[in-house]
Amino acid sequence: MTTRGDVCPETGRPDGFGDALWRLRAAAGLTQQQLAEVSGVSVRSINHLEHGRRRPYPRTAYLLADGLGLDGLRRAELVDAARGRPASDGLTGAHGAAVPRDGDRVVPRQLAAAVPGFVGRARELAALHRLAADVADAGGAPGTAGIGVISGMPGVGKSALVLHWAHRVAERFPDGQLYVDLRGFSRDRAPMTASEAIDGLLNALGIPADRLPQDLAARAALYRSALANRRMLIILDNASDAHQIRPLLPGGSYNLVVVTSRDRLAGLLAVEGARPIDLDVLDFAEARTLLADRIGRERAAAEPEAVGELVERCARLPLALGVVAAVVQTRPARPLACTADELRARGRRLTVLTAGDPAADVRAVFSWSYRRLDPAAALVFRLLGTAPGTAVDRQAATASAGLTPDALDAAVARLSQAHLVEQDEHGRLLLNGLLRDYAAEQAGLHGEVPGPADEGASAPVAPKRVPLLVPVPVLPRGPGPVTAPAPVTASERQSHRPSGERERGGQAVAGDSLGHPSARPAVKSPSSPPVTSRICVAPRLRSGPGLRSGPR
Repeated sequence: MTTRGDVCPETGRPDGFGDALWRLRAAAGLTQQQLAEVSGVSVRSINHLEHGRRRPYPRTAYLLADGLGLDGLRRAELVDAARGRPASDGLTGAHGAAVPRDGDRVVPRQLAAAVPGFVGRARELAALHRLAADVADAGGAPGTAGIGVISGMPGVGKSALVLHWAHRVAERFPDGQLYVDLRGFSRDRAPMTASEAIDGLLNALGIPADRLPQDLAARAALYRSALANRRMLIILDNASDAHQIRPLLPGGSYNLVVVTSRDRLAGLLAVEGARPIDLDVLDFAEARTLLADRIGRERAAAEPEAVGELVERCARLPLALGVVAAVVQTRPARPLACTADELRARGRRLTVLTAGDPAADVRAVFSWSYRRLDPAAALVFRLLGTAPGTAVDRQAATASAGLTPDALDAAVARLSQAHLVEQDEHGRLLLNGLLRDYAAEQAGLHGEVPGPADEGASAPVAPKRVPLLVPVPVLPRGPGPVTAPAPVTASERQSHRPSGERERGGQAVAGDSLGHPSARPAVKSPSSPPVTSRICVAPRLRSGPGLRSGPR
């Protein structure tokens, strides 16, 4: 709707500010009312400025330039016109530093370095390429940015994937690429606030900090204005939650945003229509290739069996593979089989899987997710670590945790949202092998399971809870020897394993329930009455789409 103030003012005023303001507002497609809303300058003032009834203050010119999303020469010209000076020949940023530009626009190139030796991920790369193609073709509705969410468990390689892909499609976004680590999960720093993040993004777009509005909503509007009609890629890495992300979403149809997070960010999927890209551990061949590339093909070829065991003991988790590669590279004279032996020792895996840096310590990286859990979810997670099998049904979990079914469902939903637990098609609960080690270690520290904790943790206190158990009747003993139950075959054990675990050489690599002390049949004296033995039983688990262990 056009108002009387929106028509072109008379020209010929000596300062030229009113003419310049009107032309820039018209080019942006804004009415005076809309410009007033995004700039904080009243409609009356804008009308008077455009018709030459008053002279602008420099601060007013900055606010109007922000509201119009001006940068480069156009911003400088408007500000210079307000000061009654000829247009400037260049543009300076905060503290007088020169700001790079392409023509009259700042073109940021902020992508962090990609990780060398990237392997696999064909399915996920194809999904990202489709998302970029939709944006390039303006396939979305007008004013709707493309949004992708890459989520997965700690250490699965979300940042490595997005940076590998972003560097290969950067030329499709000629107006620049923005990147920010939101610190959603880190050792000792709080997640970055949306206000901090948007300030950095605006500064990267050539808008100095001393010219930013005070209000977050106004800065978000300025950010959207600056990205309007620009073809840009925005990578928001390591996000905490949807609330942190929403102010950072642009409104342009040619903008593409890719978010990575340990959280599934279901709110962005539901409200903003983001596309989910779930990341799993690597398949065996990809994991083996990654490890061989890191330690050297010649060394890997010399000990193929040890390489295979290292892959399995690392549960095919990219972070763990990178850490074990660093460990063996610092021991060039030591056989790979020795490191495999260390990982095989009970309670040793997480202690071995560290390279002396918190970001390269599997136990530490897991802890950044665990400490974000509420008490009920943390309890369920710990007790899942005490289960000797690979899957636990909800009834057993409910009884062991002492929760109502509804409370258990809520805790499991939070664990699933955080990618700390998987569920099969029957709702049974599964843990990655390394996460199970960490959960069992935490249970020991809380006195919820008997037995030693890992060497990297303090000794447990007396047990307060029992492991997840299922009652199984035992018949009275008659004449003759005691007969043990028929053993489970290797193929049956293999079909019961979650992603990240496999059977190798007839021996379970991790979490074999048959080797657990509480899984042995009870023996009673001939005079004893019939009893019920409480033994740990892993429910049968069928393979299916819920247990995808292909490309992460």
